[in-house]
Amino acid sequence: MRLLHRKPGVVSVFRLLRHADHGRCVAKCFEDPRRLAYEHAVHLHARSIAPQGVVGVLGRDDDTLYLEDCARGDLIESPPTRVAAALRGPAESLAALHADGMAHGDVKPDNLFVRRDGDVVLGDFGASLVPGRAYPHRACSSPSYRPPEHRRPTPAIDVYSLGRTIVVLRTRSMKTTPEHVRHRDPVLYDLLTQMLRRDPRDRLSMPDVLRHEWFTV
Repeated sequence: MRLLHRKPGVVSVFRLLRHADHGRCVAKCFEDPRRLAYEHAVHLHARSIAPQGVVGVLGRDDDTLYLEDCARGDLIESPPTRVAAALRGPAESLAALHADGMAHGDVKPDNLFVRRDGDVVLGDFGASLVPGRAYPHRACSSPSYRPPEHRRPTPAIDVYSLGRTIVVLRTRSMKTTPEHVRHRDPVLYDLLTQMLRRDPRDRLSMPDVLRHEWFTV
């Protein structure tokens, strides 16, 4: 058993090499059973919408959610050499979630996981937003990736967070902005300026992001 992540008082995440029922898997152990129940339900809902693009759910017990172990870790552990190719699948999954009225709520490299075959999938739905479902805690995306309106989130929050994710993966730095790619990659700069607009009403939709030249070349 290996500890992957711990948020004190909230959740601890472990990689289990051999579970009696699930074999090699990831175990998320929650302090609050309401968080477990919410994330389990929302994760299953996301899987029903984008079954190939979301981390698999293996089961749960009283305080633990058991998930597919993506062999190559997340995009921080396995940074892609071709960022557009790596992120196209997650962007397609986000577009499907948005069409259903759902938002992931916390898109970042740490929540994008790489399967053994190289496919990149969405994980960690603890901050996700589903119409008609109340969450038992204040959903909040990670500070480095969240837009100005994160307290009033809509699917546009994912567009902004994916834009920040692209910047970080492309430049290998948390501190950079789209200006750092303006001259090296003007096509990407054009995309990022439309994804990172302060007003969510002015941002591209996720289908428009996917139609942009940077994703289609």
